[in-house]
Amino acid sequence: MGRTLGLLRTPPPVQITANVQRRLTNVEDAPEHIPEPVFQASWLLSHFGYGAGCGVLYSLLGPLLLRPLALRGLAYGLGVWGISYINLIPQLRLYPPVREDRLSRTAVMIAAHVVYGVALSVLERQLGQRDSRSP
Repeated sequence: MGRTLGLLRTPPPVQITANVQRRLTNVEDAPEHIPEPVFQASWLLSHFGYGAGCGVLYSLLGPLLLRPLALRGLAYGLGVWGISYINLIPQLRLYPPVREDRLSRTAVMIAAHVVYGVALSVLERQLGQRDSRSP
């Protein structure tokens, strides 16, 4: 949606993966030397893996997080964004600090992480209802 509206040119996961590949290969234009389907698969798998890992962490932290579930998901999504984009990824020099990024891209990324967190809470509720109906 952010790309469609012109708010997001290169998605951050693409840029982060390219920077990781540059660092690992010591080749400044590393992504350009990788076939496009391979590079696309690498950033999609990296992003999915990071999101899945954060989802597992969400389930482990569940008892410590806020109630109701919608608020829990909203707070968790914002927390993942904050830890990732304000601290972790800039510290690793894989992505610029928020203060150096475009406001429109930051807004899109915050919205995407809110959706992610709320989706986690909806999934948690659905799985909890299913478990409570099991014999």
